[in-house]
Amino acid sequence: MRILGCFLLIIISAANVQAATVTFADYTFETYIISDSPPSGRLYEFWEGRHWVLRVREGQEYSIIVRNPMPVRVAVALTVDGLNTIDGRHTKPADGRKWIIEPFQAITIGGWQTGADGSRKFFFTRPDKSYAQWKENRDQRSYTKNLGVIGIAYFWSSQELYQALHPPQPFAERESAPMKQERRLSAQKRNKSGDDQAGTGMGRKVYHPVKKVHFDFDTGMYSNRDVLKIFYRFDRNAITPQPFINERKRQQQEEFAPEMPQN
Repeated sequence: MRILGCFLLIIISAANVQAATVTFADYTFETYIISDSPPSGRLYEFWEGRHWVLRVREGQEYSIIVRNPMPVRVAVALTVDGLNTIDGRHTKPADGRKWIIEPFQAITIGGWQTGADGSRKFFFTRPDKSYAQWKENRDQRSYTKNLGVIGIAYFWSSQELYQALHPPQPFAERESAPMKQERRLSAQKRNKSGDDQAGTGMGRKVYHPVKKVHFDFDTGMYSNRDVLKIFYRFDRNAITPQPFINERKRQQQEEFAPEMPQN
């Protein structure tokens, strides 16, 4: 694990399950939620009106698995209930602190990062017990309007992607027309490759070391409409929130998510 700057890298974890997806820049990005409470395993979505929605249980611990389908590193802004999972802030997608995922890999985020070596578990809870409600009470700012949604925004370097897709060649070669056509088609194929609401609380402490790394990006999901969203609720009639609140940056930014008191 390594870090420089304001991005974080954690140990890679992957699983072969279906996932919530969004297509952006000809890549399919996917994320899914797993239950860490018995019975453990993938939480499946149900179609409810306009969105696929997770049906969750109160007190259920969970983790978020985020995949990188690209041949280059990506920086991922991950929010739960509109709050960044690293520092607990409300930001635009591009402004938030980000997790780094290596090419074609995945990471597992299981809680709010409260320090350089630990986090506090995600668990589904009633709105008045959520981390967003605690922060709203503490900061006297509106945070709970985004309860019940997980937002995942990807960013990367266009130069790194170009270099990955166009590696240098040791020798110049002449190609026949059929060979050129076959190579072109192959590249194209490769590149296409209330009682109703629920919130997330800040649960038990777990060991989760992170390090800062420097990462420059210039391409990605800058707009909310491009962001991969996963909605969750206890019942069917919850109000649909939106991730990432656009607001002015706080003058004193916190490096990690401030801890919510444990009962």
